[in-house]
Amino acid sequence: MNPAFFQQIETILATERLDAYRQDGVTQVVTLARYLWNMALCEALYSPLHTAILEVIGWITPELRQMALALDRFTTIRQQGLNPWIEKIRQHWPRR
Repeated sequence: MNPAFFQQIETILATERLDAYRQDGVTQVVTLARYLWNMALCEALYSPLHTAILEVIGWITPELRQMALALDRFTTIRQQGLNPWIEKIRQHWPRR
């Protein structure tokens, strides 16, 4: 992996955040792969949890649920997904 690319990613995401994925001294490639895997896992779990949370909020009070829906950015994030990152990752991923 291009070290400059990884440094840019590390600057954006924060060293402390990535440290959790490289505690065992793995390479930059493995660190980034673990981070992306965790993002995908969280994304997969977020939708069912998100729906359940909104239902509980709606059970408490319909007005609170409407406010939560108005402030919710999950739909936008879900639509964009990882697409903005895919090409950048491809450009800097090691070639075989």
